[in-house]
Amino acid sequence: MGCPEPAERTVPALRVAPMSGSKAARRIAESIRSSLPAWLDSSRYPIGVVDENGIVAYANEAALSVFGIPADRVLGRPASEFIEPSSYETYESHRQLTRRGENEPYLLRFGADENSKRDFLVP
Repeated sequence: MGCPEPAERTVPALRVAPMSGSKAARRIAESIRSSLPAWLDSSRYPIGVVDENGIVAYANEAALSVFGIPADRVLGRPASEFIEPSSYETYESHRQLTRRGENEPYLLRFGADENSKRDFLVP
């Protein structure tokens, strides 16, 4: 009787939306934006950012470690290169919803190869 196989993990994804409103709200938003890179870099959770064109714009060390991919192989590349083909249609349909401001959470299977694929919860 050996050790049980580890359960598949679902990792939450982070979405940052632009803020508008009062001067105070804009100052708070700017303060958050200016400290966000350090927070993202130091997070133990895998965090990646895909821009509006579907290009991987950021991945912290935890994300690169989970996938075992060097930054120069990920950054600036289309996210579609790392999305499980069975998840790609879901990814594209949710990108369209997000552009219209109608996003809803979904699971996305993402990784460089079969050994590094993980399910991510995208809010």
